[in-house]
Amino acid sequence: MNSPQLLLSRNFGLVWWGQMISQIGDGVSKLALLWFVYSITGSPL
Repeated sequence: MNSPQLLLSRNFGLVWWGQMISQIGDGVSKLALLWFVYSITGSPL
């Protein structure tokens, strides 16, 4: 299987989308943690 076929394979697409969803979830989690700390302490630092 050459490189262009590999990039268009179903398994690669599943891994790519799974990683994308994971990255979005990580970002939301970090934002929620920052918001929580700010609401508890009243300080952005």
